[in-house]
Amino acid sequence: MVDITQVLSKKTSFWDNITQFNVKALMQDITSYTYNINWVEVATFFGIGLVSGIFFKRYFASFVIILFFGCAVAGLLDYTGIAPINWVHAQNLLGVVPSHATLNSFIVSAVEWAKLHTAIVGYFCFGFVIGFKIS
Repeated sequence: MVDITQVLSKKTSFWDNITQFNVKALMQDITSYTYNINWVEVATFFGIGLVSGIFFKRYFASFVIILFFGCAVAGLLDYTGIAPINWVHAQNLLGVVPSHATLNSFIVSAVEWAKLHTAIVGYFCFGFVIGFKIS
């Protein structure tokens, strides 16, 4: 038997209200956000986004070039046998298991987290865009 209180008390996320075009729930979410704003949280995630945007614009090309060059050198040294890499040990050291299911579950859980924390993601994105533009 289904308990009606559990069905009625289920809280939908802000993103679900947008995709389902639930205007009443959207207005309740917006009014609850405007009156219950945690300004420390806003400043923290906006600041992290701002710094991330600045570093991304300034150093992304250098980071990609260094990462590509490092992987190419490591692959070449492993291929020629000069410095063989024990890939099983490296995966165990990093805690990585080569599986597509792990990556898929990570992506799904990250999207679900972002849906539940829409405001935090918004603060970060807003700070990231401003940091990207000012650098």
